[in-house]
Amino acid sequence: MRLAHTAAKGSAVFEVRSLAELELVAPELPRDAHVYFSLQCQSLEEQEVAALGRAPQLQHVRTLDMSLAEFGDDATRALVTSPHLSGLEGLHLWKSGVTEATVEALAEAPCAAGLRLLNLCGNFVQDGAAAVIASAKLESLTMVDLSSTYLTAKGAATIIASMRDSALRQVSFRQSLVRAEERQALLAIDRPKDASIEL
Repeated sequence: MRLAHTAAKGSAVFEVRSLAELELVAPELPRDAHVYFSLQCQSLEEQEVAALGRAPQLQHVRTLDMSLAEFGDDATRALVTSPHLSGLEGLHLWKSGVTEATVEALAEAPCAAGLRLLNLCGNFVQDGAAAVIASAKLESLTMVDLSSTYLTAKGAATIIASMRDSALRQVSFRQSLVRAEERQALLAIDRPKDASIEL
């Protein structure tokens, strides 16, 4: 475990890379600590991931990074839907081998209402995820990365249109299945002036 940096609000950000580290520091964490739990590139068996999801120390985690871990949908769902992750604000699933099934499960998870950042870059995510991302169940989302996914212009349009009535302000569709000739129509969709779209 290491002190990564100081958050903008003045609260310390701690980075941990295993449940053992989290268990070690949990009793000493300040009330307003932001714990960044990195499982990047780790190889865990499905039962190990499930056991991790049952750990009460996850209540301290504010950002969970599972990039390049490739646990797959079942194991990932078991973790991100943990009742102990209700305080989660950021979830990074870059190239983690998930599909929209994980996104659908996420919308029903205890962390859904407070999740602000969702990184799905490089996964087999299709248009079925668009309605979930645009739904009121993920009401706090401000940033979504859907780069290098299988989202088409139809899914992108659903998400962009939802920005009018949601907190979502940044979304990336770079290197998705949105075709060059479809970009202009997507950019013309009415949205807040401070909403940023990458195509």
